[in-house]
Amino acid sequence: MLPSTESDRFEEKYSSPNQSQESKLALPELVKSPYRCVVTVSDPMKHGEGIKAYTRYKVTTQCNIPNFDPNSTVMRRYSEFDWLHSQLKQNCVGVILPPFPEKSARGKFEPEFVEARRKGLEEYIQGVVAHPLLCTSPDLKTFLQSPEEIDNSKQQSSASATTSEPALKSFFGKVKELQVSAQIGLTQSGWIKQDIPLPHDVQCAEMKAYLAALEAQLTAVQQISGKMTQQHRNVANAFTDFGNASTLLGNCETDTQFLSNGLGQLGTTSNRLSSTFHEQADGETEQFQNKISDHIKSVNSAKEAVKGREKMLQAYHAALTTLESKKSKLEKLKAQTPTNSQKIAEAEKELQDAELEVAKAREAHDSVSKITRQEMLRFQKEKVDDFKSMVVDYVKSQIEFSRKVQNTWEALIPEIDALAQEVP
Repeated sequence: MLPSTESDRFEEKYSSPNQSQESKLALPELVKSPYRCVVTVSDPMKHGEGIKAYTRYKVTTQCNIPNFDPNSTVMRRYSEFDWLHSQLKQNCVGVILPPFPEKSARGKFEPEFVEARRKGLEEYIQGVVAHPLLCTSPDLKTFLQSPEEIDNSKQQSSASATTSEPALKSFFGKVKELQVSAQIGLTQSGWIKQDIPLPHDVQCAEMKAYLAALEAQLTAVQQISGKMTQQHRNVANAFTDFGNASTLLGNCETDTQFLSNGLGQLGTTSNRLSSTFHEQADGETEQFQNKISDHIKSVNSAKEAVKGREKMLQAYHAALTTLESKKSKLEKLKAQTPTNSQKIAEAEKELQDAELEVAKAREAHDSVSKITRQEMLRFQKEKVDDFKSMVVDYVKSQIEFSRKVQNTWEALIPEIDALAQEVP
């Protein structure tokens, strides 16, 4: 770890990144995409057999994003969606990506699984195109509009980030260049090998603490609500058993038609209630459990964004370390007797290069820091909006569920009364 005096000296001489300073790079406000882009994922179709079998989906796009085709349709499999997600994670440092459906090898061709994955992939890609920075990504264009399979487009996509025409080249093209340069400096300075602790970043520490607490609470809510949903499924199964038992008991009362019919009606009502409880449990899973799960995935994505900011800060301080080393080397050479003009010239050139790397590392840090701050603000706002909608929908579903249960029971009373009036 750098001694406090040396760290202070860096602050005085080179001024570590000011977290309120605006980046020199032009960064649009991270609110909503300024473009219209509608993407649908549909028509899943199985290809191949055995272990080589996979499902492809039709991805249809209508948009007005500059240099994108206004209308396009391609076929994509899950691995190609995963490729896009990996590319965005690698190239868009500091951005909180939408929740991505997890990989699964079990039942992946079952209709329910295929539909759930189709829906998850559609929600993911819609989240990407709605993002004000991700929507112009060259990797996104390749995914949405290249007629080739993504495996054949990887090199083209990677190159497009630096060779595409100006209107298409995203903000992240420049950030990526700075990031690579800063990472090289980080390696050369020996920070990675020495495992020097990360310099303290108050905002970063606050973000990490907030995300850790949020994840813990979301996980707790997910576990408890999962138990409540499971209880509804257990009650549903119990009503099925009770309904079957009541019906069988009624069949035994052949001498007492009223009692037999009454028990039969009770059995029918119990089966209806069983269906109601099952539907409620399914609705809770879809509208609450799955959304909580998506929020946990978003928290993990936010953690990755914060890590990107940490790496840029580490790279900046590594560049400062290298600069101090080059400066010290030059001073020592100048103090030697006799002086070696060739070595001094080489050291001066190294010092100039180190100063340039410091400037690049600082710009990369400032840029990624601004992205991360704005992304966290956007994350918190969307979380509040989503939770408000989710809680309201959950409460309404519970009220409607209670009414259905009550109405089902109440509907049984007049039927039983009518049967009682038939008794001689």
